[in-house]
Amino acid sequence: MESEYTFKQISDYGSVYSGSTDCDYDYHVTLPQYMEDLLKIVKCCVSPYVTGYEKSASELKVYGKTHMEIIYISAADNSIKTYVYDEEFSKIISLSAECGDDALIRLKVVKRYDSSRVVNQRRFDVHLSFSLSLQVFARTQHEIMGDCPQLKQNLFSAKRLCLTNSVTDKIDFCEVVGNCEDGTKIKNIINTFYNIALTEINIVQDKALVKARLMLSLTYVTDAPVQEIRKFSSSVEISKIIDVPGISENGQNHCCLSVQNMTATARSDDNGELKIFEAAGSVQVCIDVYDEKEESFIVDAYCPKQKIECSFEELNLCCPAENIADKTLFKSEVSFDGVSVSEIIDINVSCLKTEIESNDSVKLKSQLLIELLYKSADGEILYIKKTEHLLYDTGLQEKNVGGNANIEFFSFDYVLTSEHSVELRIDAGVQALLYKSVRIYALKSFEIKEEDPRETPALVIYFSNPHENVWNIAKKFGSDMELIMRENDLASPEIETKRILMIPGI
Repeated sequence: MESEYTFKQISDYGSVYSGSTDCDYDYHVTLPQYMEDLLKIVKCCVSPYVTGYEKSASELKVYGKTHMEIIYISAADNSIKTYVYDEEFSKIISLSAECGDDALIRLKVVKRYDSSRVVNQRRFDVHLSFSLSLQVFARTQHEIMGDCPQLKQNLFSAKRLCLTNSVTDKIDFCEVVGNCEDGTKIKNIINTFYNIALTEINIVQDKALVKARLMLSLTYVTDAPVQEIRKFSSSVEISKIIDVPGISENGQNHCCLSVQNMTATARSDDNGELKIFEAAGSVQVCIDVYDEKEESFIVDAYCPKQKIECSFEELNLCCPAENIADKTLFKSEVSFDGVSVSEIIDINVSCLKTEIESNDSVKLKSQLLIELLYKSADGEILYIKKTEHLLYDTGLQEKNVGGNANIEFFSFDYVLTSEHSVELRIDAGVQALLYKSVRIYALKSFEIKEEDPRETPALVIYFSNPHENVWNIAKKFGSDMELIMRENDLASPEIETKRILMIPGI
């Protein structure tokens, strides 16, 4: 007997490489001639970011820059100076699996620590340590059976998320962010804190309009007979239309933003006086695009009156778990051991990374960087930073959950509770596209071995066990699952208790 059957193609991007590479760099920085000699460093903030990459079949060459912002005390007059410096770097990552030209690359920089050391009045050394987190997705093709009327089929039906594209772009900006207060003039900007938050994303076919708010806090010295240290806070709206092939209004997507570099400068007004604050830099935009499909897969089959041999293909499905867009309030008490804070000049809270923890419940774990520019008891300006963790409970009681997640900070306030601790209240936005990983074995092909010569009776009496499945019983006797359920008035394929079943022949 000749079989009639159809095949279907399962095409998707699957992860072929996931890992991280440690990066350690030493920079020997010499002050330019126009800068004054340094006495000591107050703050050295080092921010690595990726600018591009070159991919071959077995390796990835990553290009990036290290943005350094140094606040130091001048040896000449003990005034505060700022020096901004960029250094290029490159790193080769060997891939354990080959990937084609259409592979999708996800790259993320996760900073670990940095340190600085004064060598002499003109030179200082900087050590930077970070990791490059890399995921490579290659297009996979699976051919499985779609239908065969000859077979009795056990179907697994599910919605699944299919990654179709991953695009990385950047928004360059150069904006006036405000004017100096009270008519005073700016001598120099000594510190910059910043955060970025997604405010809106509008989708049309193959394009995304991304809108974001860049929040700035600038500390500056006034140009007056009696110099003062002041703080200026502002925000600027930035946006860009990004080409994202495959994105649509009805699909699923996840957008993540991060500041690559940012420099604040003082600019002259119409009278030639330094009273205007200007910020320039770039923000990285990462957009992942998913299609949601509902599909059925044959996970078991048999043929009445014939013996067959089945071949199965292993598939890993990403089934939608939750799409979270939430706002929440975090509270945290942060202690700075070994310091004595008399006055906070400025404080900043930023998110270094967000991870998905999935054991019996699903939580988002966010690593925070808290930076503090402060005055000590003797009036000395100092800088300290510390990392903390915050947990967001999604409410999901699941295992094997992955996806994309990020936590952004819209605003925060603080109270200095003691000379060693600060209480933080953070208004945050949570964005997460979560899916559950489900492994199945789908029927790929079958082969008829021989006709089954056994004569099957018109009716068989069977004593079932608790939690036995009707499909397995039907397969055992070469019957039909729907007929057995109808004959025995069963509402569910799973039999809860021992009972006697009538098994009709076919």
